[in-house]
Amino acid sequence: MELLQSAIHHIDQTLALIGYVDGTPVSGRTRRFASGELIALIGEAERAEHTTPIPILAYLMKVKGLDATDKRLKQKLLYRVKDCRRRLNARGV
Repeated sequence: MELLQSAIHHIDQTLALIGYVDGTPVSGRTRRFASGELIALIGEAERAEHTTPIPILAYLMKVKGLDATDKRLKQKLLYRVKDCRRRLNARGV
């Protein structure tokens, strides 16, 4: 019986790793910003005199109520802020 429970536990763990929770698939991607919202928030941050990526990131996290201690989330959002700024600069905005 113990061997069976162990096998079931490992199967559950494997399914969780590939994206299943309680037998149902879970989407790995969650949208944090609606379409165009990131650009709008970056514009707001810049109008509030936050001109470099780190202060813009702090502004975004505060406005959206995101966990400022989550390093992984901060890295992802910082990349998105820099990418968005790069694209806006290329357009001359």
